[in-house]
Amino acid sequence: VAAGRLSLPVKDNTSTAMLEVHVHPDDRRAGHGLAMARHGLELAATERRQTVLSEVCSPLATAEGAPSAFARRLGLRPVLEEVRRVLDLTALEGAHIEAFRRAAAAVATDYQVVQWVDAAPHGLCDDLARLAQLMSTDPPMGEMTWEPERWDAARWRATEARVRAKQCTRFGSTVVHRPTGRAVGYSDIGVSRAQP
Repeated sequence: VAAGRLSLPVKDNTSTAMLEVHVHPDDRRAGHGLAMARHGLELAATERRQTVLSEVCSPLATAEGAPSAFARRLGLRPVLEEVRRVLDLTALEGAHIEAFRRAAAAVATDYQVVQWVDAAPHGLCDDLARLAQLMSTDPPMGEMTWEPERWDAARWRATEARVRAKQCTRFGSTVVHRPTGRAVGYSDIGVSRAQP
């Protein structure tokens, strides 16, 4: 009826733990989630973690709903708000997308887009690891304390392997600065093979 996961970073942020708790909808409000979360907090303390991070998902209109009350009961406080949005790609017109591509190409003559599926080209892994390290602290963090993550090509490849093991296909794109040959930005999208 309930499941929990406590993640303990071992390469960086070693005083932090991440806690996830999930309860089957039919069994909510019976104390299972609270028991699971308290168990996770006890494990985190046993592992000498000083901070526990967790996500509380609520519809924007009811941000102070049951998930927030649950978090407060555990002593969690909000430190960073994130809003997720959905884009219906079927609603976009092909002409609109093509106009955007032409406008971007006109100002990006020193850059080249490189794309891949599941595994990045070997020569880009060091740059992608550097960008992943930057992304661990560049986004707004609110009051959350997060040390820069330590990334290298081996960690990048291990992440790719972990995503494949989770039955996901990862579509990646990077922008390479032609004069220097360095990757200067990337994005990726994961698609579940179990729920395509």
